[in-house]
Amino acid sequence: NGIDSTPEYRRMDFLERLQTKCSRGVLSPTRVMADLVRDEWKVSDTSVIPNFFDLDDYKPDQSIYNKYLAGKNYVLFFGRLEVRKGPHILSQAIPKILKSFPKLSFAFIGADLPYERSTMKQYILESHPECLDRLVFLDNIPQDQLYPVIEGSMLVVLPSLWENFPYSLLEAMSLGKAVIATRGSGFSEIIEDQVSGILVEPGCPDVLANAVLDLLSNGNHEQIGNMARQRALKFTSRAVVPRIIDYYDQIVKLSS
Repeated sequence: NGIDSTPEYRRMDFLERLQTKCSRGVLSPTRVMADLVRDEWKVSDTSVIPNFFDLDDYKPDQSIYNKYLAGKNYVLFFGRLEVRKGPHILSQAIPKILKSFPKLSFAFIGADLPYERSTMKQYILESHPECLDRLVFLDNIPQDQLYPVIEGSMLVVLPSLWENFPYSLLEAMSLGKAVIATRGSGFSEIIEDQVSGILVEPGCPDVLANAVLDLLSNGNHEQIGNMARQRALKFTSRAVVPRIIDYYDQIVKLSS
């Protein structure tokens, strides 16, 4: 996309490589990122410990849900409306899904960013003039307002083309929602496919549509949501922080 050819990017890349190579230890939250650092920066000695997420101090604010989504059966996407997050892939899957579930709605929550000649939101709206009443768009909203929207959804779709460590996934899983996400990146290190979530190939609208239809048709989204909630407990601070402390203890001992 041209960003990696700018002087600013090259300087940032040089400094990050230098810092990484001078470090006594390199820690990655996912294996896919560790492999990328190994391949791109030739740094092979990388440890992998996930980041952590806690659903603490959540005080539900139902105002946004009640105003825009109460009473609707909807599939939810939340995240920046940009190419890497894949909302255009979900958009391309909508016609096939609506053929089987014509009363279903789709909610997109996140900042609208440029896409093609306009913005991602405008692209999605222009792609579906026949079902504008089935599309809900909201900008970024605070977590206490976002979480009731997640809880009210039938399922969550996160069709990113690539992710390192997706906190959005853990948010949805912690709230007991079935998530359809993509293979080949950090999603695969959190979701147990067909158990605590569904993984599909990135960039494939037809495959994504089939996954949504399968979940809605067989009714497994609630069971998978319950398994997702249990799986998310492995990524809480209680589970992860002791591993991080042990890692830094080892680095300190090597340095002394």
